[in-house]
Amino acid sequence: MNRRSAAIVILVGSGCFGAVAVATAQQSGQPIPRDRTRADTAPATFVSGSKLDGMSVKGPDGKKSGTVSDLVIDRGTGTVRYVVIDTGIASKSVAAPYDGLSWGLTDKETHINLTKDQLKTYPEFSAKRWNATPDDSTSDGENSLMERMRREYRQETSDPFAENLREAPAEDISGTIERVGREDTWSSDEQIVLTIRTGDGSRRVAVGPSWYVMSQDRVPVRGENITIHAFQVPERSHVTHVASSANINGKDIQFRNPDRHALWIERTGGNATRYQPGQQYLLLSNLDGKNVQCVGQACGDVHDVIVERGSGKVVLLVIDPDQNFLGIADTKRLIPFPVLSFSTKNEVGLDATKQMVLGSTSPPDDYALLTKEAVDNIYQTFDVDRPRYSTTKAGAPRPEEPPRKAPPK
Repeated sequence: MNRRSAAIVILVGSGCFGAVAVATAQQSGQPIPRDRTRADTAPATFVSGSKLDGMSVKGPDGKKSGTVSDLVIDRGTGTVRYVVIDTGIASKSVAAPYDGLSWGLTDKETHINLTKDQLKTYPEFSAKRWNATPDDSTSDGENSLMERMRREYRQETSDPFAENLREAPAEDISGTIERVGREDTWSSDEQIVLTIRTGDGSRRVAVGPSWYVMSQDRVPVRGENITIHAFQVPERSHVTHVASSANINGKDIQFRNPDRHALWIERTGGNATRYQPGQQYLLLSNLDGKNVQCVGQACGDVHDVIVERGSGKVVLLVIDPDQNFLGIADTKRLIPFPVLSFSTKNEVGLDATKQMVLGSTSPPDDYALLTKEAVDNIYQTFDVDRPRYSTTKAGAPRPEEPPRKAPPK
C-alpha cells in the first residue's frame, strides 16, 4: 500500500464522566449515554497523517525503538486501538496500545515509554495471521496480537440487554429506517440504534455493537424498508426494543440466536463460537484505495482518512469520486466516518446519497486549517451526530502490560 497517500488529520481531546450518571446507570442496570462535555470543548491540533507513515518511534532514552507501519482500527467506532511498529529486527512487528504513545510538537516523531528491548516483548503482529480466514485452525502464539485482543474482548464485551430479554415479549416491527444512530453506553460497546418509522409512530430499536452490525454483508441504511423481529424492553430504557433478526429489502440478518443469546458473544460447549479480532478491527492499510459504494451506485475510492490524535478516532474519510459520479474530475470530498460500513469481505459502503456527497466540502490543501466547527458542519450535511472525541469505556481495563515469562518449573 502507498501509505503516503493516506493523509490523516489529527485532533486532541479528552473526556470525563459524571458521578451522578454513573450511580444512576449502576442502580438501573440500563445503558446510559456518556457525558462528552470536556471531550467536545477540548482544543484541537491538526497534523497531516501522511507523516505518520514511516514515523520514528523513540523510547525514553531518546533512541529509536521502531517505525510506525500501520494502525488497528475498530470497524464500528473508528477508534485506533493499536499502532503497528516495525522494530527493524528480523522483520518483526509488534502492536503497542495507541494511548501509550505521546506526540512531539513537530509531529515528526512519536514517543513511547519503552526501550527497544522492552518493545520487543509486546504482542507480535503478523499480517499473514491477521488476514487468515476465520476457519483457519492454525494456533496463534500466546504473545500474538490476535490472542491479546481475544483476551481484551472477553474482558470488555458484554450484552447490556441480556437480563431484560429473558421474559421480554416479542413482536415484529415493519417500517422505514429513519435514522441509524450510534450511541455510547456505560456498560458495553457503542450500539447501533435504529429509529424506524411505522404506520402508528416510530420505534427505537437497539441492534448490537456498531463493529458487529456494520461489518455484516448487509447493513441498515436510511430510507430502506425493514422488518425487525424484536423484544420489548422496560420503559426506563433509552430504547423501546432490542432486535433479534431483521429483513432489509428481502435480505435476512441475524443478531441473536433463538435462545436470545447475542451472536457477538463467544459461546463454549456444543454451540461454541470463537471471536475473530479481524471482524471487530481493520487495518488502516486495508482502506487505502478501496472502491466505495454509495446508496445505489459506485461513487469513488478511499483516498485519505482523518483521525483525531487525542483519542485516536477516525473522524472523516476523504474519497476521490469517480468522474462519472460527480461530473467533475479530481474533486475530493470529506465524508463522516459514521456513514461508513466496512464488511469482513473488505467492501466499503456509505449510508449517503449522491446529493449528500455533492453537498460536502473538499479537503483544504493545508489540513491544519480544519476546525472542529468545520468538521461538525460536514457531519450536519450528512445528518449524523457530530463526532465524539472520547471513546474509553467507563471502568474498562487499561491495556495489558507486556507478558512476563513464566518461571521455570
